[in-house]
Amino acid sequence: MKLHYAVEPSHPSKAAKAMGTDLKTSFKNTWNVCAAIKGMPLREAQEYLEEVLEHKRCIPYRRFSGGVGRTGQAKEWKTSQGRWPQKSVKVVMSLL
Repeated sequence: MKLHYAVEPSHPSKAAKAMGTDLKTSFKNTWNVCAAIKGMPLREAQEYLEEVLEHKRCIPYRRFSGGVGRTGQAKEWKTSQGRWPQKSVKVVMSLL
């Protein structure tokens, strides 16, 4: 099965693509984790996710945020809602 992407990277040698299927984790949490690290350099994203696992920084919830509690750590992202989704962070780290 050949995948077709909407946009091809301008520098293919500097870009990477990854995909996970049948993951045993919440789609909504994983979507917010991926949105938080989108555009970050690889090392910066890995360090950020490590800090999320240690509860030093949070994942901002911008979409699928109904019922999500507020935390002061979300001020970094100019929002008030955030969480520390352990399972989703570990799955995304394995893809990185």
